[in-house]
Amino acid sequence: MLKSTVRMGTRGMLLRKGLVVFQFILSALLIISTLVVYMQLHYIRTKNIGMNRENLIYVPMEGELQNRYEVVKRELENVPGIQAVTSANQNPLMIGNATGDVNWRGKDPAAGILFSKMTVGYDFERQWA
Repeated sequence: MLKSTVRMGTRGMLLRKGLVVFQFILSALLIISTLVVYMQLHYIRTKNIGMNRENLIYVPMEGELQNRYEVVKRELENVPGIQAVTSANQNPLMIGNATGDVNWRGKDPAAGILFSKMTVGYDFERQWA
């Protein structure tokens, strides 16, 4: 009923069609963006980071515990079920320290390479691999 009484000119039709096309393109971009984010999260969750994440415990060493690390380590190694104990200055899954001030012969000066760094015990690599 309204359609027969209201006449839209060619300009109104172009605007209407333009808005429909814009909504379609915007919808497609949002769907593609959602798929990209989903794929990135899936990659993060399933990427092999070179260590077994199962059955790990990270205990922040605070106060007196930090000064008595060797005693704590020996005691924990004697507990049945604990396979290994090692130390690190931060959570190995959340490395927050990095440096880009590393140079070598043949390095591209424009390359912005960051090296994450972490202070660990001598047996760290053996424990996490």
